[in-house]
Amino acid sequence: MSDEIKEVVYIGIGLILTASVLLFMSYLIGIRNDFAQARNQQAQTKEYMREHREFNGYNGLEHSADCSKDITSWEVIAIIREYVGDDSIEIYVDRDKDGNELIMNSALVRNNPENYTYQALAKRFNQNNVYHPMLVYNGADPKTTTKPQTVDTASTVTGIRITFIR
Repeated sequence: MSDEIKEVVYIGIGLILTASVLLFMSYLIGIRNDFAQARNQQAQTKEYMREHREFNGYNGLEHSADCSKDITSWEVIAIIREYVGDDSIEIYVDRDKDGNELIMNSALVRNNPENYTYQALAKRFNQNNVYHPMLVYNGADPKTTTKPQTVDTASTVTGIRITFIR
């Protein structure tokens, strides 16, 4: 009978140790999940801030008579040249000096790279013209987006609409 009691005690101690190990492992898994969630949040915030720093100068939102976000045609050329090789950004300019629209995306640049050189762009824009930039998010068409979009931290800039002012 005493052997049976010893066996039951050993089994009980083994179960207590097993439960302790499993509890400790679940605690470690919880800590790992919390750490991963914090790292993901940090990465998202970092990407959001990078995007904000990169594109904030082009986020003119609504245009007003005393708008401080208006840009010159030279800045329009600089924006186009900056993103000419970027597959994720599409730029739409509603009017150049001749009244023609300009669309810049990766497919058009690959097919007609000569249209997006500095010299070609300088011929298309009058240096005295003023434009108003507006960011376009989440794959919306810059040509048809005429009002600022509602954005959140998950929104991604996919285009810039540049509207002729004067």
